[in-house]
Amino acid sequence: PSSWLWNFGDGFTSIEQNPTHAYSIQGTYNVTLIVNNCLGADTIIKTLTVQGPPLIAVVPTSFNVSLAACGDSVSQTITIYNNGVGELSYELTIDSITGTNPEGIIYDDFEDGNYNDWLMGSGSYTAQVVASDPGNGSYSLQLTGGNYSFGDGLYQTFTPDTVSYISVYMKPSSTLYYHNFFSVGDNNIYSNYGIIYMYFEGTTLGLYTYSQSITLPCNLNQWYHIEFKNINFSTKTFDFYVDNVLIQSNFPFCSQTSVNVSQVHLFNYDYATAYYDDVIIGEPLSDLWVTYQPDTGTVPVADTSIINILFNSTGLNGGTYYADLIVNSNDPLNPQISIPCTLNVSYNPCADFEYSLSGCSGIVGFTDNSLNAPISWMWNFGDGSTSSQQNPTHTYTSTGTYNIQLIICNAYGCDTATHSITLTNINGPVPASCTPQTNSPYTYIGIFNVIFNTINNSTGSGDDYQDYSCTDWTTVTVGNTYTLSVQTGYSYNE
Repeated sequence: PSSWLWNFGDGFTSIEQNPTHAYSIQGTYNVTLIVNNCLGADTIIKTLTVQGPPLIAVVPTSFNVSLAACGDSVSQTITIYNNGVGELSYELTIDSITGTNPEGIIYDDFEDGNYNDWLMGSGSYTAQVVASDPGNGSYSLQLTGGNYSFGDGLYQTFTPDTVSYISVYMKPSSTLYYHNFFSVGDNNIYSNYGIIYMYFEGTTLGLYTYSQSITLPCNLNQWYHIEFKNINFSTKTFDFYVDNVLIQSNFPFCSQTSVNVSQVHLFNYDYATAYYDDVIIGEPLSDLWVTYQPDTGTVPVADTSIINILFNSTGLNGGTYYADLIVNSNDPLNPQISIPCTLNVSYNPCADFEYSLSGCSGIVGFTDNSLNAPISWMWNFGDGSTSSQQNPTHTYTSTGTYNIQLIICNAYGCDTATHSITLTNINGPVPASCTPQTNSPYTYIGIFNVIFNTINNSTGSGDDYQDYSCTDWTTVTVGNTYTLSVQTGYSYNE
């Protein structure tokens, strides 16, 4: 066709080939298309039903849940309403995960109203925890005074090269320059200004790096959430976020000569006031403490949909956790709704431990893996012996199955964990009546390989004859036939 005439059934027309038309009122319309070419014309009519937009409403608008530690859980629901005149489609995601880190190395401890875990730097400053001006928790650290030394403020050290996530809330509260600093580095943090160096300068938020810097505008007396994610020690890079917005990825460290990250430093400068809150250093935060099902769906007009929400404290240290459940929808007026979630986990201890065996000696090492910083331990090894050490070693004198019990306590209570272990090779087999010696204890001289069932042991270079009975053992079944293979070397056969 060479021409087109559309009649949309609501008084509007178009001569475009493929037009777009917006109906102002929902309803049923007869749409007519007339096409022409040099040989004539043709007409087609189709009926179109137009729906209005959906209108979403979500209840509740927030969650604040308290759980005990050690795997406590509670179920909640979200109800999604469609109050519009068109079908509603939605999808749930999760964002802005902050709070006490279950895998973390350091958490600020300000939520308890103290900073006792931090070390005091030099300088004429005053440090106090205040509840009147919290960043993201119930308390924040206020530093006032200060001097011109990078040894000022508070600092904390931790295991090097284990950090992949750093988060801190910072607040500029003075028009003075150089008044609020957050520095991460190694043992030379005071001389090289750290590997990652965050600051507020007047009303500008900045970041020092190895070869470049970033400055962003900021407002006085407003909290900013600063995050350094995906810290990579091999490439010496990290991703930089402000208020959950990625500013730049693969950003270089400030000091390329630093071999690790092992210290964080909070301080102020120029006698101003600095505020900090929710300092987290450790592995990336898990979002598994809040889950939802289903994560997508549709809601007909004047109908509802129920989303099941589960809060779970498994693996979490005591503290406060935050996340936003995001409801994305096709509602043109409300395409995204955020539901803030707060999870308060108690500080009661959660007992757990693991153990390792040492050959046929009967020596078993026990390692405490408990959560929430226990201050006392009581072990019962199941043979009448006990210990109050955190990570004891115990020697069993006979084979058997033993029920191991660990009771831990802190200021918030006690908890018990029990595991059973079976020891079958205490004191090992009867030793050989003689121990042959080789003249030249090297591979392929004398007996150098023994194979029996799952055992396949080769003599290493220079280790002479050894008794491997307590380190290489296997399980055999009565009535079965097994082959014992002993291989000797091609020289100095014995």
